Amino acid sequence: MHRNLGREGSCEGTANGVTQDVRPAPGSYLSLTRVWSPGDRIEISMPFTLRIERALDDPSAQSLCYGPLVLPALNNSRTWRTFSFYQHLKLDGDLGAAVKPLGQPNFFGTHGHTLRPLYIGVNDAHHICFKRAEPTVVFGAVESGVSNETVDDKGFSFLDRVWQAAPFADHGRFVQRVLNVSAEWQARGRFTRHDRREVINAAVRAEDSMRPS
Repeated sequence: MHRNLGREGSCEGTANGVTQDVRPAPGSYLSLTRVWSPGDRIEISMPFTLRIERALDDPSAQSLCYGPLVLPALNNSRTWRTFSFYQHLKLDGDLGAAVKPLGQPNFFGTHGHTLRPLYIGVNDAHHICFKRAEPTVVFGAVESGVSNETVDDKGFSFLDRVWQAAPFADHGRFVQRVLNVSAEWQARGRFTRHDRREVINAAVRAEDSMRPS
């Protein structure tokens, strides 16, 4: 017998307490094939992580998600909420450094806002999308003074490109990523030689503030 148990790429399954050796690819189904008997018990574990979804027509308009759950920010303002995350990230790239869990399940807080899962159907004013603002290249507590506002043809900024490679095993690999992306940025005229030098120096000096807690 074949059973499809879900569409979460990181899920694991047990049958009657025995771990099943299955690792589905993202976007696929987790399948258990066995002879089933009345009373069999299946348990599924699907660890969620915080992540960002970008709007297709405007990459600076983004939503925070926890696994498949969209997390709107509660606020009755009619203007965009503006969030910045990169300065808070450690080498693991975990958004949990900037978005903290609150007391209730699936509730989080960031930038003075409560993030509540969208499935809660009440009429509180909320913002499903926010504007991402990362104006300068900053690593941890170290500010480079170099603009991060130039983007590539896919709408990714320098910091977007650097952090696409997270998590980093150590600070040396992080600096190497900065070296590689900044070389591309300079070659394409997005950084001057001075910009690249300042960005690399900032990455090197940020080791202490980027060390995971």
